[in-house]
Amino acid sequence: MNSENLSLPVSVIVPLYNREAFLPQLLRTLESQTFKDFEVILIDDGSNDGTRAWIEKYFRESALNYHYVYQENGGPYKARNNGLKHAKGKYIVLFDSDDEWPVYHLKQFFDAMESSKDVDWIFASIEIIEHESRNVLQESNFVDKHGNEHPVISLQSESRLVAEGQIKVITDQRLPETMIEHTLPGSMQCSIIRRSVFDIHLFDDSFRTAYDRFFCMKTAIRGFKFAYLDNTHLIYHVHDDNISTVSANTPAEKLKKSAITMIRGYRLIEKEAVNLKQKKAAKKRISEVHAWELSMAEQSLGDYQASISAICVAINNYPQNILYYKTLLATCIKLISSKIINFIREDK
Repeated sequence: MNSENLSLPVSVIVPLYNREAFLPQLLRTLESQTFKDFEVILIDDGSNDGTRAWIEKYFRESALNYHYVYQENGGPYKARNNGLKHAKGKYIVLFDSDDEWPVYHLKQFFDAMESSKDVDWIFASIEIIEHESRNVLQESNFVDKHGNEHPVISLQSESRLVAEGQIKVITDQRLPETMIEHTLPGSMQCSIIRRSVFDIHLFDDSFRTAYDRFFCMKTAIRGFKFAYLDNTHLIYHVHDDNISTVSANTPAEKLKKSAITMIRGYRLIEKEAVNLKQKKAAKKRISEVHAWELSMAEQSLGDYQASISAICVAINNYPQNILYYKTLLATCIKLISSKIINFIREDK
């Protein structure tokens, strides 16, 4: 939809796939917002549980302005693109059904956008909790466990007063390459985005996970202006059904698949980059994923030759990292050791 034909302040787009268990939390979060002038577009991505029936019963009883759209399963990015086709808001807010917003989320974001006509994207801090226990795992993703600010937050910015406090508009020209190396800390689920951003580019629905970060990077590379609020605007729930979560307990096959997706995304960013610094940042991330993610996944699967190949790609992309050479040597030793062990076993 062209930005000139918009009739509502805010459109909230929520992709759903077998999310019946999370729908009560989703409805409570949406109904609790102090800002009420928004539409909710629920894109059912081919659910086969009770998602549709629950929505028809409980959302229909609510006062929310909502639209339910069913599509054949195509992944979250196809669902978001479909939601954008139906959206009538001049600002777009993306939401995942298993997370929560504080009651002020939409109000503060809307007021900040209305006060900053030159800003295209405002993000905010995320609190991370364990879903079942609600134990806080990280109070703010703007600060790491050692108290260091996220590199994007450390960039030069301009403070501006808005209705309920202030926003910080990032003025630093290093934003694109910083985002390429370190991602956007607020994520797309904790942002409000001017509709005109999506008039320029949509989501690549050939991705099933991880494309959020690459969409953010492409937006920064194309010169759109970012700003942020310091307070928490999203409570992110960690649970077993998170499709993009990777941890120490993640099976090696999933780790390998995740690494391949990341490499594909950063190669797209390398092509999108408009200067040497951005290209260098993308090549550095490509090398890191090859060395620390793909290589380690291959080792866990017992394929040391594939692991060595991944490290060699890392060295080719970013030869100045000495740790890659040490890792290559260690992996070669593991390969030789495994061959000797197999030879001895076969000889017996």
